[in-house]
Amino acid sequence: MADILHWALAVSNAVFLLALLLSYRQTVSTACLRIYDLAADLLGTNSLLALYALALIYLWYSIQQLRKTVGATDDSRRKRYVPYYDANGKLRAYVRASGRPRSSTRSAESEPLPTAHTSAAPPAQPPTFSQSPPYAEIDAADFVWDGWPSRVLRLRLSNEDLVRFGNLGIFWALERLPGGSGGSLNAKTAAKGKLYRGKCYGALTCEVSGCSRALVIMPETNPRGLSHQLQVPCVCGEPLKHIPCGVECTASVYRAGAVFLHDGEHHHGRYTHTLRASAGVGLRVVELSGNDWVSLVPKKVRFADLGSPGRPSTAASGECLVEDADLDTSSDRESTAVVDEQDDAGPAELDDAELDEAERAEMDGDPDANMPESGAQEDTCGSA
Repeated sequence: MADILHWALAVSNAVFLLALLLSYRQTVSTACLRIYDLAADLLGTNSLLALYALALIYLWYSIQQLRKTVGATDDSRRKRYVPYYDANGKLRAYVRASGRPRSSTRSAESEPLPTAHTSAAPPAQPPTFSQSPPYAEIDAADFVWDGWPSRVLRLRLSNEDLVRFGNLGIFWALERLPGGSGGSLNAKTAAKGKLYRGKCYGALTCEVSGCSRALVIMPETNPRGLSHQLQVPCVCGEPLKHIPCGVECTASVYRAGAVFLHDGEHHHGRYTHTLRASAGVGLRVVELSGNDWVSLVPKKVRFADLGSPGRPSTAASGECLVEDADLDTSSDRESTAVVDEQDDAGPAELDDAELDEAERAEMDGDPDANMPESGAQEDTCGSA
């Protein structure tokens, strides 16, 4: 619209000048002839022609400089925002580009578009605890929970185990997933328990495979945050890249404890660093701390009668995996926890073939296992 107005103004000015010259053509022509004769007498014809040539050259040079200035302005306007697309090719947002890379940021225009997990596609159905994939049954009493679950496994936990494992405190960056409908924390079997699900968002690493720093950075679990993270260079100065993952973990919590499922191997390393915002600096790379975790199961579940949560550890004594860790305190990631107790997410129907004989007998003898008894729900969960 602005270009059209500029052209209209230029044309109107030209028409006005032409009309003015035509109205006073006799006066203008007489004045021009007198000026020309005077200049020719003083300078000579050749000198006057040379002045004309210099004036034309200056005019041509000015036009070229103006064209470059206008082109640079248009380029800067076009580079101010760059589009961001999700994995399905849908436009999600326009991200501000900051020009050439600086000490702490770099241009988003040079970034490969991140293939992030989004909720644009229909959500996957909750798992049914079926025999495929073949989950390896593990006894929680002999299992050391370090906060980095991997491989295909099925873990049955008592209430004490659930608290000892920090309500399944996980360092992986988890995207919240819906858990279906129904389900109760007061159910007598895992088949009727309340379901909590998360999907690993992958990792950020240097684009240079031989980077001496070998950083594995925790990503944000939303496209906007991830796109901003990808504008921060590696400490070596090279760009960062996003490695998608998608491995899911699920916990079905019921009256006696929980059943935890983990459905695959993470093909990226454990996080060594994270990106945190600093006043006046923006995002900066800092080492991963013991507070950079979230509980797959909300902390308030069962803590009222079983005490405070434990922590991911590397030994049965509870030695913290990361130095100076304090997993009992609130962390930045916990403010954006993967799950929320107020969510209505619950489990889908479980496969009877996966349940043990005691659970099947219990369900056959108690068809109302999923219905909480009066006051039992409050006694189980405690007040928030």
